[in-house]
Amino acid sequence: MARRMIATFEIAEGKEEETLSIVRELTRHVRNEPGNLALVPHREADHPERITIYEAYVDDAAFQRHLDADYVRSFNDRLKNCARGGSSIVVQLDEIPL
Repeated sequence: MARRMIATFEIAEGKEEETLSIVRELTRHVRNEPGNLALVPHREADHPERITIYEAYVDDAAFQRHLDADYVRSFNDRLKNCARGGSSIVVQLDEIPL
């Protein structure tokens, strides 16, 4: 069963360029992971300091490999200095069957 989620956070004051850089770096890595279906970062149109990242993986094992990757750990460590509150909020998603 696929794992889908969104991660949201707000960019800390004075950290825009660094934050966007680490988001781009993470995106490049994750999109090449075996088992990754999508990683799409967004900024809110009316509040560009708010970042939402949509992620999808083929299954729990692919998601766990993602979490274990060095570049994911590095991103989360660096996000501590870039995000208000020091981290993102992750919401797991379940698709509504049609």
